[in-house]
Amino acid sequence: MTQHIIHPCPPPAHGALSPATGAGLRFGAPQAATLTAFPLVGGALHVTGTPVADVLLLLGGCGAIGTGVIITAAGGLRRMASATAALLQAAAGK
Repeated sequence: MTQHIIHPCPPPAHGALSPATGAGLRFGAPQAATLTAFPLVGGALHVTGTPVADVLLLLGGCGAIGTGVIITAAGGLRRMASATAALLQAAAGK
């Protein structure tokens, strides 16, 4: 005799990805907005007189923060720690 378990949540919709299958790898509106906003912000800052080096530094810092947030959210702190260690070793020339 088999027992049926009643699940309080309905099954996922067709095409829905679980976090384990790479839901963060999909390209959507947030990614498109970021790809559009970075060149627009950089261009606007340059037109207002900001030196190109400062624009690149600012946008690079924003990109690094965004990458860190996504890595932390998608892979956890262990992956973030190993990526940071690899980056620091590469920067130190080891």
